[in-house]
Amino acid sequence: LDSHRFLKLASCAVASALAFSIVRASWFEPRRANFGGFTFHLQEVTVFLQLLASRVELKNWQPGGCHARRRGFLGVAFLLNSAWMISWSWERWGLSFALVLGYLIALFCAYLDLEFGPAQVSPCVVRAALGASLAWACFATCLEGLMVGKHFDRSVGPRPVVTSLTVVVVIAVCSKYDWVFAAFMGFALLGMSRGQSSQGALEAASISYRGAWLCCLGSVVALRCAYRRQRLAECCEQVRMERTDSDVEDDYTELQESRRHV
Repeated sequence: LDSHRFLKLASCAVASALAFSIVRASWFEPRRANFGGFTFHLQEVTVFLQLLASRVELKNWQPGGCHARRRGFLGVAFLLNSAWMISWSWERWGLSFALVLGYLIALFCAYLDLEFGPAQVSPCVVRAALGASLAWACFATCLEGLMVGKHFDRSVGPRPVVTSLTVVVVIAVCSKYDWVFAAFMGFALLGMSRGQSSQGALEAASISYRGAWLCCLGSVVALRCAYRRQRLAECCEQVRMERTDSDVEDDYTELQESRRHV
């Protein structure tokens, strides 16, 4: 079973798990509302992006190296995501936390094999899918940790969670200029803020709301920096090509002159 076929099977599995999760959530609307309807829709968006990324990876198939390794990690991430959605639907919090943690690790390993430029750039859909999925996985891991801690009577306030997620966004913005990661984390925190506000936790909602706006600001900065870096790389490449052409012309002129003297 090579990475190409494995990714196909994993894509079918994650699509089936999403359909099951949507149908079950529609039957248990109060439970979905407790988690946050807006936040739940972000999970659907990530799976849709993952399916698009899988299509691009399978269409632009390249054997060996980092491409095969990335397809393998994507397949593992898709399977873990499928199992996590099902376990979350049945409220198996311990198993769900272990699965989402493994899902986060697999996504991070695939994320490390992406090229963000300027010399080489991975397909836009693949970068967007992995950035959004990784942001969602970080957010979901924190939520699952809070649920597990609440089960063992060890609750944690929202400030450490929001601070940790914001720090992760800063790292992604500064190291990769990943504006999709920052934007998706901002939307997730915004959904968290809406859920907390509907439950009357106004202070927690305010903290999440400020974190969401910081993430959105980081997304704008990252997009601007990525665009400027890419434009600068294109200008440098154009200058290099012009210098190469001029050197070829000079060499040709010198050759012609030497032939005339002979």
